[in-house]
Amino acid sequence: MKILHLCLYGPYTDGFSYQENLLPKYHKKMGCDVIVVAHNVAFNYSGEISCVDEGVYIDSNNIKTYRMAYQRFVSSKFSNFFAKVDLFKILKEELPDIVFVHDAQLSCLSYLDILKYKKRINPKVVVVGDIHSDIYNAGLTGQNKRKGLKALFFNTMQEIFRKKVYPMYLKVYCVAQSSYFYAKNICHISETKLKLLPLGFDTDVYDSKNAELIRRNFRALYNFSDNDIVLIHGGKLDKKKMTIELINAVSKIGNPNVKLLVFGGANPDYLEEIKLLANEHKKWLTYVGPLNQSDYYDAFISCDIAVFPGGQSSLWQEAIGCRLPIAVYFRDGQTQYLNRNGNAIFIPEQSVDSIKDTIEIAINNIDEMKIYAKTAFEFFSYKSEAEEILRDCGIRSEIL
Repeated sequence: MKILHLCLYGPYTDGFSYQENLLPKYHKKMGCDVIVVAHNVAFNYSGEISCVDEGVYIDSNNIKTYRMAYQRFVSSKFSNFFAKVDLFKILKEELPDIVFVHDAQLSCLSYLDILKYKKRINPKVVVVGDIHSDIYNAGLTGQNKRKGLKALFFNTMQEIFRKKVYPMYLKVYCVAQSSYFYAKNICHISETKLKLLPLGFDTDVYDSKNAELIRRNFRALYNFSDNDIVLIHGGKLDKKKMTIELINAVSKIGNPNVKLLVFGGANPDYLEEIKLLANEHKKWLTYVGPLNQSDYYDAFISCDIAVFPGGQSSLWQEAIGCRLPIAVYFRDGQTQYLNRNGNAIFIPEQSVDSIKDTIEIAINNIDEMKIYAKTAFEFFSYKSEAEEILRDCGIRSEIL
């Protein structure tokens, strides 16, 4: 059974723990022949995007990976919109049984190659996709709303592509309830094709850990005592993640046992501000820089509450996967599913006082939240989700 994962929009970064990395990994572990076709851009650990070499290689999970640049159309904006690569040639050579389209909401010329492959070469191919967009991040509301003739052109072309492509999908997976709303009401995908499949965590990484030993050694390394309540926050740090506001909120708590650990990369100006605050508040604030996945899993395991007062992050689910209670800024449709009977608490406003008040409530209920966190992770396992996708495609893997 051969599965092609198509990742043509946004950076695709080897070794990261995003959905487009981990679903192929688990499909490979389940005995499938897996191929990834990705755009030739990637994140570095400072959160910057840069081009990588085109070509074909075998990644660390033994997955054949194609890196391809977009064909040129007039300008970079048009080239990015049409996202055209010679996908049909790869489909003819690889002959996949399943095609998983990451970012199905952004239909393009390359997606039409899948339709051509289905019509001309393999009518039995099963096509599924996922949608990450919602009204918050798709430029449909507030200052992000796109206007003008150019926006009208792009929106019209998207609608044409969608009407051509969407009938070929068996299932379209939504990473949150807000994505479900977007898929149904903006993209007009049939409700019968939609299914919630949230972002998740890498089961293998957590299962390989000795959590008790890691927690003891990690806290000793950073001089955290057993009595300390250690908050953790991280990722690609920028103004949208509200890192500075979080630091200012913790500074107002006034409990000497409350500590904050921050990890991740940032642009030079924002990073300098974080480092200055870390130096000013060194008694309770620790900044450790960018961490790879294994290391930030160690950090999650060793801390007490993960706090995310800003925008959406894949680290939400990874923190939950490490059995960690979380405090997250509330966005309707984008956050409710994180709360599995009490492991999560929501920050009602993006203000210093609201962040502070929510953290204090979490601290007062930390024992109860930790109990719920011990079971909440089961809903977010990429291993389970990879199995679910195969079942939806009518296939049983070797480990199901």
